[in-house]
Amino acid sequence: MSYSDKFSSKGFVEKISRIAKRAGSKLVYSSLILYYTLQSKDVSLKDKAMVVGALGYLISPLDVMPDAIPIVGLTDDLAVLGYVINKIWGQVPPSVMEKAKNKLSTWFDEDEMQEVEEFLAEKERQNAESAQQEVKEVQDNKEEADQQQEKDSKKKSEKKSNLDKSKKQAKKPAKSKKK
Repeated sequence: MSYSDKFSSKGFVEKISRIAKRAGSKLVYSSLILYYTLQSKDVSLKDKAMVVGALGYLISPLDVMPDAIPIVGLTDDLAVLGYVINKIWGQVPPSVMEKAKNKLSTWFDEDEMQEVEEFLAEKERQNAESAQQEVKEVQDNKEEADQQQEKDSKKKSEKKSNLDKSKKQAKKPAKSKKK
């Protein structure tokens, strides 16, 4: 089922206002990040389509686990939001994060806001690990390319050497046998 047709700004604000305390700061912060990301010009249309689908799923009463079930009811919503956040995180401008945090502070106290700080710290750690992994992959690829280039160069030298030997042998006059 496509959830993109379920999304509307009004529906989003109503749902978040209604479930904010029960959902917890991480879910609300994630949904606000996605909501404000829709308004950003720095995010691709493809990623905005994913965001609309995720927010539509959050708003929709048709969930894998109905939201009315205590404790686990919003787990599927958080999973969907988390998946999309992970996919677009690199494109989320700092202004969007700040705007979401400011809005969140109107609903949550300092202790609950600490969860958001931990969430952000975890995202930064994941980004740093991802960047390190990318650097390592680039270095590994460069090493492989250098090794392959060295092998190719050796083969080329050997072929040239063999070709030179063949030319020299072809130029030598054949020794005539005296009878």
